[in-house]
Amino acid sequence: MKRSGISIFLLVLLVFSVYACKPKSELISTPGTVFELNDTEIAYIVTGYTGDSKDIVISSIHNDLPVISIADEAFLNLDNIESVALPDTITSIGKDAFIGTNIKYFTVPVNLKYFGQALEINEVQVVLKENHNYLKQMEISGHKTIVTKDEKELLYVEIAKEADSIFVLPDNFEYIGPRAMSKTDFKEIFLPESLIEIKYAAFSFNSDTIIHLPSYLEVIGVAAFVKCRFTGNLVLPEGLSEVGALAFYENALTSVVFPSTIEKIGRYVFDNSNNAFPNYNDIHTLTFNSYILQGDAHEQFSSYFIFDNYRDTLIDTLTIYLPENEEQASRLRQAILDSMEFAEDHISKEIEIIFIP
Repeated sequence: MKRSGISIFLLVLLVFSVYACKPKSELISTPGTVFELNDTEIAYIVTGYTGDSKDIVISSIHNDLPVISIADEAFLNLDNIESVALPDTITSIGKDAFIGTNIKYFTVPVNLKYFGQALEINEVQVVLKENHNYLKQMEISGHKTIVTKDEKELLYVEIAKEADSIFVLPDNFEYIGPRAMSKTDFKEIFLPESLIEIKYAAFSFNSDTIIHLPSYLEVIGVAAFVKCRFTGNLVLPEGLSEVGALAFYENALTSVVFPSTIEKIGRYVFDNSNNAFPNYNDIHTLTFNSYILQGDAHEQFSSYFIFDNYRDTLIDTLTIYLPENEEQASRLRQAILDSMEFAEDHISKEIEIIFIP
């Protein structure tokens, strides 16, 4: 009987030990969270939310598979949502995933690099964990920033502390991340010569900020300078190969010079969205130092350029300075004429186009 009692005691002790060593129970996702398998069917993506809770929790595991991504617009305009807790398994968040919510804090998961495309990052308090795998917090020009650990990309800058605050990005930085400096309201921003790419909406809605572009740049992303109130003549830097759609939407430009390196010009790049000058773009002079657009980029330009940027214009005459290369000049002239023909039935008034060889 004594041996039997000892055996029962050891069994109970073993069971207790097993349960004592188990990790804490995984957080349960808020009811109403919508999951879909990714293309490889080895992980889940959060694609939406149908519940009514103001505080959202997303677990790291769903149906025994990891949750690794939040889809584009997953929580778009769900203004009842006040907080979101994301697991560290998240590696990507889609465009505008949390736009239109009322979250006040956003803690960046340790495996997530880009987050600015997902929310208005300067309308929430961004918190970075000390053990983040890719990012770190540092001070630049007296302001809190979040950057990649190699200090090559700027991901977040807090709003300017004073009306006359100036932000100078150090020379080692090569990229400005999505919405990184949107609505920061600095008096002036100086960008380094090391810069290669300005990404999605990086400087959008800085209507009273003077932004100094570097003399060399390769890519200006979609909506990069939306409503930045650039005025007068814009000379785009040599080396620039791409200007994204809506890049200078609702500014106040009067002329633009394209570099010899430009290969792609996005749609609505100077659009005013039915708003007429004097408060918006009134571009009456365009200078092309080359015309080397090919394939889809050429087809898009020759179809939509005039319609996209001049359908609501008040100007009477558009002067276009053609490149010196005769073949390029001929291709550009024809592309503009084709674009004008497409736009004829859609623009608010007839525009005379003058080509200067």
